[in-house]
Order: sequence, then structure tokens, then C-alpha cells
Amino acid sequence: DLLDQPSPRLFSTHLPPRMLPEALKGTGKLVYVLRNPKDAQVSMHYMGGVPDDGWEGSFERLMDPNSPQVYGTLAAHMLETEKYIKDHLQDRALVITYEQMSADLPTVLERLATFLGVTLPEKKLEAIEERVSFSTMAGLSGAVGSMLTRKGEPGDWRNHFTVNQNAAFEEHWTKLTAGSELAKLIKLDT
Repeated sequence: DLLDQPSPRLFSTHLPPRMLPEALKGTGKLVYVLRNPKDAQVSMHYMGGVPDDGWEGSFERLMDPNSPQVYGTLAAHMLETEKYIKDHLQDRALVITYEQMSADLPTVLERLATFLGVTLPEKKLEAIEERVSFSTMAGLSGAVGSMLTRKGEPGDWRNHFTVNQNAAFEEHWTKLTAGSELAKLIKLDT
């Protein structure tokens, strides 16, 4: 279906780079959105309905080095993407964070427009802001509205992680991502 779309094509995915189209290595652009891994885990906890083993089970899966989660650990996904960007894309990749978008969407949209080489007149920028707002997405029918949106607030992890879990996770994450430039973009305390 993607190949039948007129150029330029756009698709969104959670796939790790090893599963992306081979042609991306030579052409095209990648926008990679990072999110605080603690909030990402809370989202996964709720995404398909609360798992039978509750939050404790979700936390155990987060910390499991052989992660039974789709596509492996959050750190492995980020590190694989970082290497892919360095090896194949370089300036054809833009990395932004969910927290940046939540704090200042207009600035992030301007960065994105510059990266894509498009201009965004004021009216278009306002229309995009409205279309991609959390409240608009949450109000959509189907999977996007019901399954893929819940709160959309950075920092919800604080309602789930105990003090000890937070300390254990931050130590675990710091070890896994040592030396990562992308990891530096994530503020674990937000």
C-alpha cells in the first residue's frame, strides 16, 4: 500500500530500524520521537487493557533484559535507532521528544517543517496544532481514539512507579544507555 501512494510518502511505525525498508538507507527522511521510557512503559501497561499481573508485572517486563515486550526493550530500540541514524541517515534524521512537543508544539512543528523543507503559514500551523492535539486524537473514533490515547501527560509515571522502582529503573536505564547521545535528550524526571 505504501508503494502505491504518491510521492512523497509518509508512514508512522514503531518498528525497529532492522525492519524498516532497505531503501531508507539511501533516500528519504526519518523523524524519531523519543518519550520518557517510564511514561512509555505506563502507556504500554494500559494500551491493551490492564494486564492480569497488574503494574508489578509491567514493571518486571520493563526491567527484564530479555524483554518479552514487542520489539524488545525500550533502550535497545533507541540504541538501534541511534546507530542506524549514525550509519545511514545522519542529517536525514530528526529526533524530537514527546515532552518537547507537549511543552512547545509550535516550535517543534517549525523544526519539523524546516527539516522537511516546507513552509508553514500561520493558518496552516494553527490547523496542524489543532489536528495533532491530544484532545483531537482522543476524540477520534476507532483504535486511535480508544486504544492509543489515555492521558497524554508527561510525568504520569509518578502515579505508578514506587520510589524504589524509580531508583532501580533509573540505574538500569543509565547502565543500558551509557554513551548514548539520544539518551541525553530524555529527562527521566519529567
